[in-house]
Amino acid sequence: MQIMKITITNKTYEIERLIVLDLIRQKTGLPMRTLAVDAGYFQQQINHWYVTDDIYLQQLYNIADKQNLKIDISFDAKDPLDQLFEGTVDYGIAFVEIGSFANIMDIPEGLYESAPEILERHKGGRLKFLADFVIRHRVPYSTFCRKVGVNPAQFKVWMQTDDIKLSKIYAIAKAYGTNIRWKLAVKS
Repeated sequence: MQIMKITITNKTYEIERLIVLDLIRQKTGLPMRTLAVDAGYFQQQINHWYVTDDIYLQQLYNIADKQNLKIDISFDAKDPLDQLFEGTVDYGIAFVEIGSFANIMDIPEGLYESAPEILERHKGGRLKFLADFVIRHRVPYSTFCRKVGVNPAQFKVWMQTDDIKLSKIYAIAKAYGTNIRWKLAVKS
């Protein structure tokens, strides 16, 4: 990851995880204080976010939402199966039809019995990308937690509250050798 230096109200911060927050600030042209106040936060919280280079995903979504922006987050695909999609691909001399992701990657029975919140979150929410990632790797959530260095109880809390700190998302990406893909769009 690359560290970026930014200056806000005469203070310089080094960030690598808050790049999407700074992008929101740049694209709206609003001072960080205005973005935070519009979303119901205080100047002290902003300073803390930049000092720690960390924020809860829900806070980031709230800020984007107040500016009529939508954030999508995912992990880059490293496995060819991660890149499958539904539809038809025209190769010139042949058409290849690809079925839905769920049909190709059926979840083994009993794999997530001890963590039903993963499957529940898989249906939607802010952490859908994380549930999809765990399911795609087809490992019990306890194994996943061990690999990323987090307590399984904490993982369950993330899934139940549908919130996680950016630092944890970056730790997961690092543990699995993947990158985080952010998408920022104006709501339609």
